[in-house]
Amino acid sequence: MIKTSLFGLLVAGSTLAAAQTVTPTPATTPVTTPSGTQPATPATPADPATGTAATPATPATPATTDSLAPTEGGTSVDSVVSAEWSTYDANNNQSLSRTEFDKWVTALQSASGGKAPTKGYLTSAFKKADKDNSGGVSQPELVAFLGS
Repeated sequence: MIKTSLFGLLVAGSTLAAAQTVTPTPATTPVTTPSGTQPATPATPADPATGTAATPATPATPATTDSLAPTEGGTSVDSVVSAEWSTYDANNNQSLSRTEFDKWVTALQSASGGKAPTKGYLTSAFKKADKDNSGGVSQPELVAFLGS
C-alpha cells in the first residue's frame, strides 16, 4: 500500500506524468474509467411485452494492482525509475545509498504534502528494497520494491 502510494507520487512528480483534468460527464455520454477498470452495468428489468428476461447488475471491476503495468499515460514503474534515477543517484554509481534513498523517499513525502517519514520507516523501507543486502538499492531492486 505504501509502495503503491510512493509510486503514485513518483508518477505525479515525474517529468513523464501528464496533467489530467476531470470534468463531469453528462448521463448521455459514455463513462470513461481509469485504465484497467470496467464500470458497473445496471440491472435491466424484465419486459413482459417482448418476453425479455431481466438481467442482474454487473459490479464494477477494479483496476489491477500490478504497478508494473503501464498507467494511463503509458508510464510504468520501470520507465519512471529510469527517468528519475539520475536525480537521486548523486554519485552516478548505479546504486542508491541509504542517504540517497532517504532523500528520495523524503522528497516524495514532501511532494504529497505529508509529514517527513520517520527514521524507522526509512530504515524498514531501505531494508526491504535492498534485496541482496549490498548496502545499496539498484534500479532493478527499486522497480521490484515499488512493483511488489
